[in-house]
Amino acid sequence: MIFSPSKWDQLCITAAAAAPPPHSSRPAIVLPGGAGSTLAGIVLGARIPESWSLDFALPLTFLAILVPQLKDRPSVASALVAGGLSVALIGMPLKLGLMAAILGGVAAGALLEALARQRSAEQEPLR
Repeated sequence: MIFSPSKWDQLCITAAAAAPPPHSSRPAIVLPGGAGSTLAGIVLGARIPESWSLDFALPLTFLAILVPQLKDRPSVASALVAGGLSVALIGMPLKLGLMAAILGGVAAGALLEALARQRSAEQEPLR
């Protein structure tokens, strides 16, 4: 049997060949960041009491992903509303409190975005 690349393989190879080369400074930033986080995990991981379960690691991971995304008022409000609702509704059956928290956070963010657009439209001079 002779190996023949599929159309998908050919497309990926073509796209990779056409893509511009990555910036040379990027590996210099990523490598120390990865090494620093690994070192922090080794040092701080040894100090975590054994009585703690690792259940706290998953929320901390999501917080580490979330915090850099909080750049404006709608995103901060969305995160605060979703977080508050998820704690307040923790007793709902079938983990429906989490779904309600997600919907509440999305609604809060969308409402503030719409209000911000409306304000900017009102402040623009008429043409």
